[in-house]
Amino acid sequence: MIRAPIEHTANLVLRGLGLVYLVAFASLGVQVLGLIGSEGILPAVDTLEFVYDRIGRSGWWRMPTAFWFNASDLALSSGCVVGVILGAGVLLGRFHTPGVLLLLWGLYLSFCSVGGVFLAYQWDSLLLEVGLVSVFLVGPQGAGSVLGIWLLRLLLFKLLLLSGL
Repeated sequence: MIRAPIEHTANLVLRGLGLVYLVAFASLGVQVLGLIGSEGILPAVDTLEFVYDRIGRSGWWRMPTAFWFNASDLALSSGCVVGVILGAGVLLGRFHTPGVLLLLWGLYLSFCSVGGVFLAYQWDSLLLEVGLVSVFLVGPQGAGSVLGIWLLRLLLFKLLLLSGL
């Protein structure tokens, strides 16, 4: 009897997160080449080269991004398209799996890592936090993990507490 509200809540949260990812990646897709593309304000390639020249291979851990291997304009644009598609799938309830949620989180983390000041706002950090916690919303039998709900509650408490401070 308690299970149904948890499943319903998890389903709503996942669909809402899918919408947020869809909008975030669509918005970024329009701007990505002008901001961090090869001819952009702060090219991702230059950022990655700078980090690698300064700290070497440990930069892979300090700046986690899938764009270490290819930060071309095509790769950046394709990342946004993949994010929109996966976000739409989560919104429609087709991709409520930990793997897809981790992929969305990792893709957004990749953009935040190379995005510099353009993707360093509080809402970007909040999306990364909620995206990672959402992985725990999907239990073994689908949406509806009690652990995921409690992690979301803790995240909401942290958000309200820090906003108040």
